[in-house]
Amino acid sequence: MKNFRRTLTAVAFLTLFVADFASLDICFAEDRYVSIAGDDSNPGTQELPWRTLRSACVRLEPGDRLLIGPGDYVEFEDDGESTFEDIIFVRTVGTEEENFAYKPFIGDPEKITWIKALNPHGRPRVFGNFDIRGSYIRIQGLEIIGDPERSIDPGIGVYSSHDIACVGNVVHNHGGGGISFNQSDMVSARGNVCFDNASTNPNQSSGITSFQPILRSPSNRKIGVRFDWNICFKNRNEVLGDSGITDGNGISLDDHYYTQTNNLITSAIAGVADPDGAGVPEISTREELDEDDSENESIQIPLPYARKSVVRNNLCFDNGGRGVHLFFADKAVVTGNFLVANLRSPELTDDLPADEDGNPFFFNGELSSVDSTNAVFRTNIAIAFGPRSVAANEFYFSLEPVRKRGNFWKGNSYFNFGLGGLVSISGLDESKSSLVKDVRLSWVRLLRGFRF
Repeated sequence: MKNFRRTLTAVAFLTLFVADFASLDICFAEDRYVSIAGDDSNPGTQELPWRTLRSACVRLEPGDRLLIGPGDYVEFEDDGESTFEDIIFVRTVGTEEENFAYKPFIGDPEKITWIKALNPHGRPRVFGNFDIRGSYIRIQGLEIIGDPERSIDPGIGVYSSHDIACVGNVVHNHGGGGISFNQSDMVSARGNVCFDNASTNPNQSSGITSFQPILRSPSNRKIGVRFDWNICFKNRNEVLGDSGITDGNGISLDDHYYTQTNNLITSAIAGVADPDGAGVPEISTREELDEDDSENESIQIPLPYARKSVVRNNLCFDNGGRGVHLFFADKAVVTGNFLVANLRSPELTDDLPADEDGNPFFFNGELSSVDSTNAVFRTNIAIAFGPRSVAANEFYFSLEPVRKRGNFWKGNSYFNFGLGGLVSISGLDESKSSLVKDVRLSWVRLLRGFRF
């Protein structure tokens, strides 16, 4: 009887799997093909494929599946310089009368557009950079190779978009970040390998980043950013930015409070609609004293990103910056990550602000929270080897930590083979941080054999 039930369960599962797979395949409008033996004047069929991704990606319709054959695709123009034509745009081609020939790719939630390898065992090597501006797009199974001396763009750059997935790609040697989501919503990076990125962009980049996420998708899901099962290593900033070397992290969640001024935020506060109709940050009003402290005035400020962000089960090592870094982030869940031997950039450990006696106010950590709120750090392993780095840090420069939005640290394991202290807290009473308690309990868990 037990075997019969198991067989019945297996048959039911297989039936559901086949039905689900079949329904997924129906969602594709048409299969298009790219091959190193193709020609861009072809119709993009299996018999007559296109030759370059630059040409193919701007011809896609919502729901198409672009299948890329094995081989090397050199998308850079053979002129030694970065130009507009070098970039692989995933957008819709406009008319010649328009000043800008590309429009955002307006996808279909019922028909996901895929850009993927034709054969999972023959990963295509793409020499170039993807620029994605649209919705309901999935890029999967590619090796994306850059030239940091030629371009400071990320390997996969996603801008003002929503419902974008990057799955199982290998992204390396880009002057900008590996995978970078900018002012986008409902995005995910899963199972990617990102290394040797972020070296030449003076704006400071990292392996995988979400910068200023904004509500754009009609989805009612609570999680808007999801990074899991990625491997990030040897991503490092080598060009000074306005504030020196600041990033080169394995994974970072950046500016959910929209503190870094840009035209989008200015337009939101001014009440000007986003020209693409894609959404702007929600605005709140608060009362503040004017300069002479005599009366209150109304100040408009953006509300933090409304959805949660999840950083889970990633491996980050040998990066110039931290392993996982939260900067002005809100509602993040960081769990199950293994972070070891990061903070390779001496600028992040040697020249920190110090008191009159030369004692730094804080130390950067493998697991890092800066001016971030409502974050949960659970069951991560952080191992620091640097002489002036720590396993974990939590500190505040600009935000008021007493906003009743404290971060929650529990079940993490911390090791430090350089500096004596294992925790760095600045601007916050230790009694109000669960990080201190978690560090102490870490040694108890270690003695019990890592039983959380």
